[in-house]
Amino acid sequence: MSRKFYFAEIANTETQTFDNSLEHFHKAGISGTIRENIQNSIDAKLPGSMDPVEVSILMTEVQKSIIPGIDEIEEHIHSLEGGNSYTQETIDHMRESLNTDTVDVLIFEDSNTKGLSGANQIDAKTTYNTFAYKKGVHFTEQDEKIETIRGGSHGVGKIANNAASDLHLMFFSNHDEEGNLHIGGTTQLIEHQMEDSSYRSTGYFSDFNEKNQYVPYINEDFDPIFEKKSRGLKIVIPFLRKSHKNISGMIQSVCDNFFLAILEGKLIVTISDEENLVEINQITIQELIHNSEYYPQNLSNIQEIKKVFTPLYIENYLTNEPIKIEVSSNVKHFSFDLYFMYNESIKTGRVGIVRSMGMKIVDYKVPSYIRRPFNAVLIGGPKEDQYLKTLENEAHTDLSADALRDPASKKDAKKFLKNLNKVIIEKIDEEWERLNPSDGKIDTSDLLYEKEITFQSKLNEMSEKIELAQGKQIRKKKERRNGGTREGTGNGTLPKKQKTRRPRKLKPDSDNQEVSATLLLSNEVVNRMVLNNQEIIHFHLNNISDIPKDGLVNLSFRVVDGEGKEYENEFNLKEAYSGIIDGASNIQYEFDQFKISDVHIVASTIQLVLTKKNNRSDALKFIYKLEVLR
Repeated sequence: MSRKFYFAEIANTETQTFDNSLEHFHKAGISGTIRENIQNSIDAKLPGSMDPVEVSILMTEVQKSIIPGIDEIEEHIHSLEGGNSYTQETIDHMRESLNTDTVDVLIFEDSNTKGLSGANQIDAKTTYNTFAYKKGVHFTEQDEKIETIRGGSHGVGKIANNAASDLHLMFFSNHDEEGNLHIGGTTQLIEHQMEDSSYRSTGYFSDFNEKNQYVPYINEDFDPIFEKKSRGLKIVIPFLRKSHKNISGMIQSVCDNFFLAILEGKLIVTISDEENLVEINQITIQELIHNSEYYPQNLSNIQEIKKVFTPLYIENYLTNEPIKIEVSSNVKHFSFDLYFMYNESIKTGRVGIVRSMGMKIVDYKVPSYIRRPFNAVLIGGPKEDQYLKTLENEAHTDLSADALRDPASKKDAKKFLKNLNKVIIEKIDEEWERLNPSDGKIDTSDLLYEKEITFQSKLNEMSEKIELAQGKQIRKKKERRNGGTREGTGNGTLPKKQKTRRPRKLKPDSDNQEVSATLLLSNEVVNRMVLNNQEIIHFHLNNISDIPKDGLVNLSFRVVDGEGKEYENEFNLKEAYSGIIDGASNIQYEFDQFKISDVHIVASTIQLVLTKKNNRSDALKFIYKLEVLR
């Protein structure tokens, strides 16, 4: 029996680029794939079961020949034509990846889960049909309580498995409540022509009946890696990307994203390859966070924890009692448990916001408090989970009001986030005051006396007495002389010699041929004015040898903390500003999270006007990185 991938025919090709979600999950790395699959497994836990969900992750090698439909996949890939250089580069990499006899494979298998239901109900909206054949569709549980606490919401998470494959190829084997065994899969290519026909970008490993409906294949006569003997779901990802072959990264990803589910006994994960086997459970996770192989920055060098905060979150959760906090939007009220820790050894403060099902959403940055010595874990209930879902991006890694379209909802979300920040800031300030109490009033009489004496001596130095009638005296400013000529006469003043300024110069990036020099500008060349809804920044770049009088540069902001330490990629321009223009020409500048591109230097001057979204930048000190473009 021939079992093939089905690509729907279309009249002609229009889109010759890959699905945008693939690039998003490429950037997330192996963490995005692990996060999506384990989240789906927790969501599919057997109702009423007190046992934890178990997920096995196996990395192995297989012969390319055992992969179903691989000859057909090769044929379609060799027919692809990219619409731009990036797409063509991806296609070339796919073709190169096919030149092998053995293939790296990553396998996820869960148990104590429901699996996908309704594979035989071809016309119905079932979990099987939604997972197998739909994109951007989230299956909604009929039980509202179950649906509220589920992790998924956008319906694009399954594409994380395609993104983990060099061929954007994945399979799934399903064992449902009735004992039915089915197998399916997808590959995400681009719209393409092959022979005399045009095809859609997505290929489905599925049969097709006379009514133009997808019909799943029975899972029989396939290689054992595709078998699913117990109820649940197995994901098989062939042609695993080399960047994903990292057992340590997988272990860290599981702990980072699901530490709460593991600590509460809801989840056990086993990760293995031919040489290693690690089980992550309630006990072992506490050992793993102290292991420098997985967490080089841990509780033994707490001051070094600046990017991965899991050791702090776990220590905080296990040692502190939760504080009940209330956070309101304009129309709703929410209740959270806040686990809070204040420790002067902590150099970077974050709030781990966690769903009640046990998945961390985001390492949340409290505006203007990212360098305060605290750590927090925030956990809500079903009502809070439901609201947080509306603020999440599709990868469940960020909270923002930006994705909301309805003006009232967006305004409400901004109010919620503002109040959340306020509550956490109050707690941070309260702990600081408790640990650093003031000793009462300070006697300033000596200080005032010193100030008065200093002022009087400066006055005497800069002025001279003049006698008036009736014995009265006044003081007149001394006229300073320069080279025998009095200042203020309008002539004869000798100009100061202008020094060549030498800003800090960074090592050039050999891979970036567009940049001729990278400099960190000193504060003396920058004038910054902060207004209610704008910032105005002028850069005076004359007499800096590596910067032309007229040209183009890229500009980045580095945050400087109270100790003078600098942090790159810490301040998000997109979150802080809605627009940036040239103050002289009104040119609108393009900018991403951390860089303003193609900024004009005119007569050794840059003038920027930045429209603020919020006041996050007001209390921050910056140093500016400037890339001179060739």
